[in-house]
Amino acid sequence: MQNNITTLLLGIQDVEVTGVSEERRHITIDCKPVHDRVCPHCGSSHAWVHDHREQVLRDAPMRRKHVFLRVKKTRYDCKDCGARFEAPLSFAAKGKQMTKRLIAYVVDAFRDIRSVSELAKEVGISTTSIFRIVACLFIPRQRLPRVFCIDEFKGDSGGSKYQTTLADGEAHRIIDILPTRYGKDLAAYFSSIDRVERRGVEIFVSDMCGTFKGVKEAFFPQTGRKRLRKAGERSGATACALTTTGSRRSPAALITL
Repeated sequence: MQNNITTLLLGIQDVEVTGVSEERRHITIDCKPVHDRVCPHCGSSHAWVHDHREQVLRDAPMRRKHVFLRVKKTRYDCKDCGARFEAPLSFAAKGKQMTKRLIAYVVDAFRDIRSVSELAKEVGISTTSIFRIVACLFIPRQRLPRVFCIDEFKGDSGGSKYQTTLADGEAHRIIDILPTRYGKDLAAYFSSIDRVERRGVEIFVSDMCGTFKGVKEAFFPQTGRKRLRKAGERSGATACALTTTGSRRSPAALITL
């Protein structure tokens, strides 16, 4: 009963806590799986112990201390199909020496403005591991809108001085941000989008940038193009998408070519 309460408090399943030790900078929790010897390949419960091994997983910090889960795992050999297996751990991140909870903690930490090195020090992993976690996050691309706006802006990511914003001119929202404004990178991006989807774009909005003109001619030849009258009036296609009124009329600063 007490062990069940401990696992509930710790928020981990599939294991029995056998001990907890605490030092000045970290906490170590010893545990072992509680699964039956059921082969995941054939479903047989006839298996014998092959060997034991210890796996240490980093967990989310607790009371400003690094937390380690030291799991005593047992590998079994199935008597019926001959497969070798071990009890799965639902809280372990696949292919990483950390828990899913630690990954969720790192992702949630980026809600606040903070440096990667500061976060790495807090959770006890390297900055490289932080970047790998972030790289695993996948945000699906939104479908190209009827009124498609494209513009560059000055930023500090992707190793380029300028990035590219793609926006929906009717819904007034950004649909994607590209790391550069180079023609080859834009061509690679739009080449990956299905031609049928590209043909759904009716109006192409941009400034007088030659690169964007090339994008329009190569990937959106069916569209009518709108551009800003002069450079002094531009806050970009992004501003066009986000600051115009909700009507379907184009902004006053735009003219149809």
